[in-house]
Amino acid sequence: MSVVVDAEHLDLARFIRRGDRIVWSQACGEPISVVEALLAQAGSIGDLSAFAATSFSGVIDGPAADKLQIDSLGAIASVRPGTHKRPLGIVPAHLSQVAQLIETGLIGCDVAIVQVSPPDANGEHSFGLTHDYVRTAVAKARVVIAEVNEKVPFTFADATLPSARIDCAVRTSRGPLETPPAPPGDPIRSRRAPRHRGPPRSRAGPAFLQRAGCAQTP
Repeated sequence: MSVVVDAEHLDLARFIRRGDRIVWSQACGEPISVVEALLAQAGSIGDLSAFAATSFSGVIDGPAADKLQIDSLGAIASVRPGTHKRPLGIVPAHLSQVAQLIETGLIGCDVAIVQVSPPDANGEHSFGLTHDYVRTAVAKARVVIAEVNEKVPFTFADATLPSARIDCAVRTSRGPLETPPAPPGDPIRSRRAPRHRGPPRSRAGPAFLQRAGCAQTP
């Protein structure tokens, strides 16, 4: 692990290059402190894109979000409001296919941003609350930026993240994101994002494949 910083002192230009493609962990494992810094600094780095499978934090709906091209599985949760400020790149796939798309390069991953627990006695971090495509993202990335959150539990799964694989560890102490429970009898309405006028703007599946450099099949 080469650099350890607190979130408020994070200078992402030391690790992220112009034109980099970023993948960050999703849902309750979203590394909110680092994503906030990314949105604040993306404009000065330039030409960045990011894949966020889902987001419930609301951070990518902020005023700086238009500095970053976002790709997602759809206009899901708090991803949706941002589509009224910038087009959303749609990845036409199921969540279970994301790791394979990262592995093959259809979802580019120069930089992986993940949230992890503090290390154990062997210097291994747990991926905590999400353990889906993050392992593949870490394996493919040139740079790994880990939000090391002391409030994230060490959970036992088939993989951990060695401290030696982390290029920048960002120390935080904030409660992990929680999705609000649905009231009885209305489980879907309670999880909808706030309403906005007009349909979401998005780039459909074929457009994403063109940007990924893939030929379309008739």
